[in-house]
Amino acid sequence: MEILDYPFDSAQLIRKKKSILKELHNYDTQLEKKIAFLGSSSTQEIAEFTKIFAKKNKIKLHSYESLYGRYYEDALFSNEELNKFHPDIAYIHTGWRDANLPDRYNFSNEEINTRAEETINRFEKMWSALKERFNCEIIQNNFEQPPFRPLGNLEFVHHCGVVNYINKLNLLLSERLKNFTWIKINDIHYLSAKIGLDNWHDINTWAQYKYALKYEAIPSLSFQISNIINGVVGKSKKVCVLDLDNTLWGGVIGDDHIDQIKLGPNFPVGEIYSEFQEYVTRLKSRGVLLAIASKNQEENALKGLAHPHSRLKPSDFSVIEAHWEPKSTSLKNIASTLDLNVDSMVFIDDNPAEREIIKQQCPSSTVLNIDSNAEGYLKMLDQSGFFETTHLTNEDLKRSELYAQRKEILREANNWDNYSDYLKSLQMKLLISPINHGNLERVVQLINKTNQFNLRTKRYTETDVMKMLSSSNYQTYTAILQDKFSDHGLISIIILKIEKEIAFIDTFLMSCRVLKRGVEIALMKQVIDFCEGRGVSTIVGEYIPTEKNQMVKNLYEELMFSMFQPHTPDQSIGIGTGVDSKSVHWKLEIGQSQFPSQSQNNKYQHFLEIVFL
Repeated sequence: MEILDYPFDSAQLIRKKKSILKELHNYDTQLEKKIAFLGSSSTQEIAEFTKIFAKKNKIKLHSYESLYGRYYEDALFSNEELNKFHPDIAYIHTGWRDANLPDRYNFSNEEINTRAEETINRFEKMWSALKERFNCEIIQNNFEQPPFRPLGNLEFVHHCGVVNYINKLNLLLSERLKNFTWIKINDIHYLSAKIGLDNWHDINTWAQYKYALKYEAIPSLSFQISNIINGVVGKSKKVCVLDLDNTLWGGVIGDDHIDQIKLGPNFPVGEIYSEFQEYVTRLKSRGVLLAIASKNQEENALKGLAHPHSRLKPSDFSVIEAHWEPKSTSLKNIASTLDLNVDSMVFIDDNPAEREIIKQQCPSSTVLNIDSNAEGYLKMLDQSGFFETTHLTNEDLKRSELYAQRKEILREANNWDNYSDYLKSLQMKLLISPINHGNLERVVQLINKTNQFNLRTKRYTETDVMKMLSSSNYQTYTAILQDKFSDHGLISIIILKIEKEIAFIDTFLMSCRVLKRGVEIALMKQVIDFCEGRGVSTIVGEYIPTEKNQMVKNLYEELMFSMFQPHTPDQSIGIGTGVDSKSVHWKLEIGQSQFPSQSQNNKYQHFLEIVFL
């Protein structure tokens, strides 16, 4: 629905809101979440536009809104309606009016610091109460600058100045949130500056309707909230696929000499392309994979990356597709090479014809709607929010390196005639441990981003997982894989839910980059050993088919489980959803199964050194 794509026309969205809602009514959704809007000001329109943008992203939001001025009481003490609603996400919509601004200029520096501490402490009480009551994710605004400066520019320096105080408060909030990993910041300080304070503040809107921002700014606020929700539930994109000519530099490398393409300080537009390349390298450094899709001979296509002012080099790209085949073929090849789906990709190309082909041939991918003006590329990519993240893990920082090492592993495999000998040569070590606070961020990231090797594809937030950890009915496993080429990081998760003598495999997933290493067999062996010690008689697995997880439809059969049909669905352990369910159920009787001795590919596990952490 392109009307909702960035850069959208806020006035048009407001004008056409009813027709947009009507068109989205039957829009296919993949996920449902409950969100509570707890605002010190009106939130009705904010909630409606957030739900619109979320629906466009295939997330259906159910909402609760606190009454005007009751946000603090609702968060701290709750009420019957909110308790019944029990949100998955709570959005605390506050701003400069809630910052307890100093109202005179003769406070001491110590008094100002105390004032700021007390303000943040007030919010911390809300976070803790919401966490304890609902175990929900929290989205918290920081503070935008107010629409006045009694001291003028001195407000930035004077310790009692409102500008100085807001900056201090935001810094204090930033430091405090390091201890609250389940809280996601909504940076309205930046958003209001981007929109412009004159276009953010409106005293009439506040006086008449009690909205804390101008009505025309609401779609932008809601768009930003929806991007954060994307990050929370793991729907952010993973790969940036780039054209070359007139995308990473000006000119056509096949026609122009390398010195003639526009890149770097010798051309005004060349500086713009350089800044765009610099931004792309920043994406790579935070874990976004880069790929090339170019219509050209690879030798010619890559000459531009040899330009002395090119910030990007061939080694920065995980996959390079440079040939004369359609770019839709390139996208599919990139997806195959990376073991990812096309819907995890953002395609960037200055040619509108190529963009239209991708929209038609790869509709699940995302196409950046840039025009021919290079000065808009960086802004469009940055502000579209495709790569919004709520965590930055060590695996993110090493992702490009890991995929480069994966290339080396695949190249190594080609040197061996016998696959078993190849696996033995890798000198693999599997580090097994439960989910804990040290690996929680990565666990939640994998749960929400893994699609192919994922038996049930159930998405959980950090608070969901923490709730499981606090229950004696759950047993968890994580696996880190290391080999002679690299440390692949945390690559697999199993979550067991135990009810009496039955253990239900709630979650079983693995990163596809380590397939056929024997990891799944080694982990299942640990599950069986645990269940034997716990007095469990039956392990139950469920396969819920999706468009993306067909590769594991026979996994339980390969692990020597037997298919069965539950006669009486037991929702307490997740077994069965009725005769019309598409899910397939499997069970393994402890002591009666021949796992792992007769399991397919069982021999692979013998090449894994198992270490328990």
